[in-house]
Amino acid sequence: MMNQKVIDSFREVLGEYLTSTMKEKGYTLYDLEKKTNLPGHSIKAVITGQKNYTIDNLCKILHALDLYVFFAEKDGKHLDFEHMQKKMKENDPGL
Repeated sequence: MMNQKVIDSFREVLGEYLTSTMKEKGYTLYDLEKKTNLPGHSIKAVITGQKNYTIDNLCKILHALDLYVFFAEKDGKHLDFEHMQKKMKENDPGL
């Protein structure tokens, strides 16, 4: 079973990254509300690392910030970057 501290840490790191990206792009909470069509409290739940936000809300925020999520195994096994780019283009022809 996964330790709750690890899960809390995951949410905290993700929230910090999203907040940093918002600042870099000059987005306010209001800007994200308009881009995602989500209420501010739903966005805050994600960027502050609160529990029980939906994956759909996270995906909307990632899309609004022009971010992708990549997963890798702890042992270092993962897809190479060229393969990931190819798959992204296949799934999002607007790239």
